[in-house]
Amino acid sequence: MKRFILTSLIGILSAGFTLYAQTKQLVQINSVKTKEIVDLKYNNKKQLTYFVEKGVVTFREFTFKYDKITNLLSECIMNQDRGELITNSRYTYNDGYIAEEVTSSGKQVKEKKVTDHLQIHIDHKGRLTKTVFEDGKPWEEFVYDENNNLVTYTQHGATNEGSKITIFKFNNDKSAFLNIESIPAWFWAWHVNSMRWCGDFIGKNNPKGFTTEDPRYGTDTIEVTYEYDTDGYPVKQFYNGELVREMLYKN
Repeated sequence: MKRFILTSLIGILSAGFTLYAQTKQLVQINSVKTKEIVDLKYNNKKQLTYFVEKGVVTFREFTFKYDKITNLLSECIMNQDRGELITNSRYTYNDGYIAEEVTSSGKQVKEKKVTDHLQIHIDHKGRLTKTVFEDGKPWEEFVYDENNNLVTYTQHGATNEGSKITIFKFNNDKSAFLNIESIPAWFWAWHVNSMRWCGDFIGKNNPKGFTTEDPRYGTDTIEVTYEYDTDGYPVKQFYNGELVREMLYKN
C-alpha cells in the first residue's frame, strides 16, 4: 500500500511538474556570435505582444495585435531605427493564403505613406509554403515535418545561378519557441530571411544539425548541440561546439 501511495504521489507530482514547465516562455535570445539581443514581452493572456532586436547596426521593434474573437494575429507594426522605417501589416485570413496589407512610412519613405498588398502562401496547417518574386516565380520554399519543424529550406536565385538548399535534422527536445503559441508558424518563416535567430526554433523541436548546399560556396554541414535547464528548455546553443545563442525564460 505504501508503495502504491508513493508511486501515485510521484505520478501526480510529475504531471504537475510537466504542466508547470509547459508555461515557461522565452523572454530573451542573445546571439553571441552576431552580437544581437532579442527581448520579448507578453500580455496577461500569454500572447506575445512585443519584441525588440538590438544589434550592432540594427534596432527594430515589433508590436502585435490579435483579433478579439478568433485570437488570430491581426496586425504587426515594425519600427526600425526609431522612426526611420515603420511598417504596419494587417492580415486577412483566406483559404490557402493570407492577405497582407503593408503600409510603410518614416524617414526612409519618400512619400508620406506607401501601401503594398502581398499574399502569404500557407498549407492546411497554417504553415508558410513559399515566397515569390514579383513575377510570381518561387523565391523561398519551405518543407516541414509533423511537428512543424522546418526540415528543408530552399532559396532560388533571381537568375539561373542555382538554388541554395538547407536540410535540417531534429531531436525530440523542446523548442525555445514551444510556448509562443499566439504567433503562427508562418510568421517566423515569413521573416526568417531577415531574422536569422528564429530559423532554428519555428517548430516544436530543436535542430541537431543541418547541411547547406550552395552553388557558389559548396556544401557545409553544422552539428548543433545544447545545454538545457531543469525543465528541458534549451538555454545555450552551439554550432560545432562554438556558443552561438543563449536563451532566457520566465514561468
